Amino acid sequence: MLEITAMPSCSDVAKAGRGIQADLNYDCYVDLADFSVLANYWMRCYEPGDPDCSMEETISEPIDYYIPVGQPTVDGDLADWATATWVAMDRSYHDIMYHGDPYDLTNAKWAAKWNPVTNLIYVAATGDDSEHVLKTAYEDGTANDMLEVFLDSTNSDLTDYNIDYALAQHYLCASNGLGGEWIVLGGSTPPAGAVAAFKARVVGNTYMYEMALRPYANLVNSIELTLGSGDIVGLDVVMGTRTISVLDNFGRKGHDISAGKYSHSGEFMNCQLLSQ
Repeated sequence: MLEITAMPSCSDVAKAGRGIQADLNYDCYVDLADFSVLANYWMRCYEPGDPDCSMEETISEPIDYYIPVGQPTVDGDLADWATATWVAMDRSYHDIMYHGDPYDLTNAKWAAKWNPVTNLIYVAATGDDSEHVLKTAYEDGTANDMLEVFLDSTNSDLTDYNIDYALAQHYLCASNGLGGEWIVLGGSTPPAGAVAAFKARVVGNTYMYEMALRPYANLVNSIELTLGSGDIVGLDVVMGTRTISVLDNFGRKGHDISAGKYSHSGEFMNCQLLSQ
């Protein structure tokens, strides 16, 4: 009988010292989906030494999302994103183990575009939140409803990138409840130019976020990375929600439950830039 092994996150698998080598589709599970990846490569291999005969170590990571070319106006009006391919944020993120379930957040999703002329990555996100808790400025990572965006422009699968955010970035942003917005890099003001534009809007129960981020080979040294069609970047988005009326609670939703995004960029989605 085939044993299916599931663990809370890819980080936990790695720390346990088992399972990660067999997780060929990098979804934090070892199951028949991984066998299909192996079978696909095996079927393409006819004689040892052929280009299609890859060892496991050289099997490339799958693409999770394709980013088309676009240049949306960053104004919080998501009309520019009407035809976008959205990623659903419908899984309770790891904070459910420490804080609680993000029960008041529904219909959360995000999408991305890029532009070779502006050399920017554009991200849009939206979600319905039945209880709004907002702060005029950043206090901490669980104080209010917020959006978190993770970017590793070189897709380098970095560990402990949050030491200085030079090689990958973790942005936290929100509406300030006064018609404006704020955004921080790991809790501090981002370097000038890193966030080319950002806007947050609140319409009824719905949050709408839109931003333009500059890619860097090294942010601390101000070394911008020039994007090109076919490049793969690490990108991920998580939406957080605070509740206080019934239960003092904070939770997050993302497309998966990988717990280490704040420090390990290998848990970001692999996103490939399209030519159009």
